[in-house]
Amino acid sequence: DLLLRHAKDVLHRIQRAEFDIDAFRKGLGGHVRVSAVASLMPTILPKAVRLMLQAAPLSQVTVAEGHFNQMLPALMSGEIDMIVTRVWKPMGLNGVAQLSLGFEPIVVVASSDHPLARENGVTWEAALKWPWVRASSGSLASEAVNEFLAERGYGPLTGRVEATSVMLTLQLLRTLPYLAALPEGLARHHSGRGELSILPLNFAGVLSEARCFWLSDRTDETVTLFRACLA
Repeated sequence: DLLLRHAKDVLHRIQRAEFDIDAFRKGLGGHVRVSAVASLMPTILPKAVRLMLQAAPLSQVTVAEGHFNQMLPALMSGEIDMIVTRVWKPMGLNGVAQLSLGFEPIVVVASSDHPLARENGVTWEAALKWPWVRASSGSLASEAVNEFLAERGYGPLTGRVEATSVMLTLQLLRTLPYLAALPEGLARHHSGRGELSILPLNFAGVLSEARCFWLSDRTDETVTLFRACLA
């Protein structure tokens, strides 16, 4: 098993080296414009940008934050080259290609001193009695979470705060008795620092998959390279 992992690691390094050499050989520059959801900004995007600039130092990367229902018209009009977002259900879009980038669960969190953080066996019924920092109304995330709850007989999340910023959400959780949904890796990082508590609630895979979307008739090599950096 150890030998197999080592072999896979060596193969990945060889493939990455070939990838970098090919990009340098082509002298890729150009500009790639990416829009991404907030929950993927601190996870997938930094690594992809780093790999892109290593492979093609002459390139320029512009990254903006938004939600899918905002970003799709910009993609279709050519204002941006790519969307990086979380999805829940299959989405077939005419003229748009897509690629799965992996899976990371969404978890429910509260500040470490929240009353629910001290309880065992927290239920959805208990969690939904508290206010939440919610995704923006009309966003794919908001629609997915509310549909998930409705399928289980619950009403939508309550709370007077809607936020797309992960940093703002984290700060609000420190100062308000709210709950929120965050990517598991980010939640575990802050839980390990004693700032957050991850509640034992299961989102059943909602919004766990990350995907990128681009116009299928685009053949720009800079955009293709960035897509490879994401994968």
